[in-house]
Amino acid sequence: MIVKGPAAIQRNDKFMYVHGDIIANQVRSTVAQQVDSVGFNDEREGTVKWEIGFTPAGMASPDYFAELYPAAYRTPVVGTDIFGAIDVPVVIWTFDGQKITFNRSALTKMPDLNLAADKQLFGGATYTALGTLEESLDTEGRFAEIQAAAFADTSWDPSKVLTLVYGASWGAVAPWDSIASQSGFTFSFELALAEEPSDAYGIASMTIAAGGLSVVGKCQPHGITAAQILAANQPKKRGQSIYTGGQTLALTTAVEAEPYFNLFNAALKTLPLQAGAELNRNGEVEFVATTNRYTAGALQPVFEIGLTPAA
Repeated sequence: MIVKGPAAIQRNDKFMYVHGDIIANQVRSTVAQQVDSVGFNDEREGTVKWEIGFTPAGMASPDYFAELYPAAYRTPVVGTDIFGAIDVPVVIWTFDGQKITFNRSALTKMPDLNLAADKQLFGGATYTALGTLEESLDTEGRFAEIQAAAFADTSWDPSKVLTLVYGASWGAVAPWDSIASQSGFTFSFELALAEEPSDAYGIASMTIAAGGLSVVGKCQPHGITAAQILAANQPKKRGQSIYTGGQTLALTTAVEAEPYFNLFNAALKTLPLQAGAELNRNGEVEFVATTNRYTAGALQPVFEIGLTPAA
């Protein structure tokens, strides 16, 4: 029998539709047993987790933004348990009537954000499920359960799937105060996570690690001259932070209910100078930001995302 068909994802009472497939993989490690007289002779259970990968449909909605870019990740505090004290499942709802529940989940990969007229809004995201701690590792259904259930969500709204032309500003000095791009803007998010080991469960939880959060924004701007490229690539004093003089990289729109994105204290890291019959003088710009903003000793967000409010 061949079984096929689309599905959607639910977490925290929020439903997300997907672009493409949902892939749930069991990630399993084993411990090899070896005896000198016979060599390798056994494998023992080590750690088990499920990773649920998907690409969210490009709906520009507060629910999608809150789930895919959680507030705790925008201002990441090292040591925070991303699974928390409450078991939050992630559910795959197939449109043919199956509900597949993965217990105790957390978002472990924020999707790339694609702000362009010809790209889907989101890249691939990943949830990780570790199974409930109320049961032993080999308890049936500890990690995942399946049951017959009709899909009944009605939140899909194609009018919120926005593919728009974006501009940006980085400070108030030309040419960076008004940046147009060749093919839009892409932002990627790298949140450092550490697995917390447990002799009983293999992996008990995951926490935000000392690497914090790094965000990289890329675009190929229009109209940057060779002189402006050389000026932008002037290095800091040796040993000085590249974030000295950092600016907010702001992608905004004056249109109500369209997305905006701010990358705070962003530094311009690379801007290639190139020449050729079919090359723009400037190459792809790379902006970077990380967890280094503080106010009165309190860590501030690395980025924010939302919808432009009504005037």
